[in-house]
Amino acid sequence: MPDAAARTVVIERLPPGHTVAAEHGEAPIGPASNSRFRSVLGLAEAGGRNRKPKSPSKAQLDRKLAFFPLTDLGNAERFVARFQGRFLWCQPIGWFAWDGRRWTTDGAEGLVLKAEHETARGIQDEAAAIRDTDRDVPVSAGKKPGDTEMLSTKLAAWGRTSESASRLSVIAKRAAPYMEVKPTEFDADPMRINVLNGTLTVTRHERGSRINLSPHDPTDRITKLAPVTFDPAATCALFDV
Repeated sequence: MPDAAARTVVIERLPPGHTVAAEHGEAPIGPASNSRFRSVLGLAEAGGRNRKPKSPSKAQLDRKLAFFPLTDLGNAERFVARFQGRFLWCQPIGWFAWDGRRWTTDGAEGLVLKAEHETARGIQDEAAAIRDTDRDVPVSAGKKPGDTEMLSTKLAAWGRTSESASRLSVIAKRAAPYMEVKPTEFDADPMRINVLNGTLTVTRHERGSRINLSPHDPTDRITKLAPVTFDPAATCALFDV
């Protein structure tokens, strides 16, 4: 679902013959309609709460991470940079993973382990991203007299060292404080309802209720998911009489 395709539903109580102001124009409610509630659909403004800064490309991220420290803490910082928005750490509960619709603990521990592996293996990509460029600078003397060791070479060697069990086991552990949230941050807004095709936000105004359907957003910190699809054009026999 594209970000700009959020839909707004305005539910009003109006007598026949009146109109409801929609996001784009007006929708008449005439005598032919005997519904007590009428929905008016409109496109939400592009660039709503789901518009986020553009993420760097993988190549850009690799070049940036190439200059992170070659230490356990540096690897933890690499983990955070690569997986921010995909994992959260909650001290009383453990790891949460974003599944595209909600935050869940199901399978999260295993995904974190795989992410540690990707972080270590990704160091080879960091080395390749700067190799034979003006960013690949000498960092130390080589093994032979007159030789120098380039940053990309040292980085690649650190990547292999980072694949050992002792180095892998501390990556997420050291990264956790930088991805930590409190339990109260989850499902904090009772007026946001997660459904299969997005998140419904219900707001009140003087003429009725407004329901906005937006793409799923990890910043909402929602862990619940209703197994239904929101259809703004759906009818309801109980009210449409």
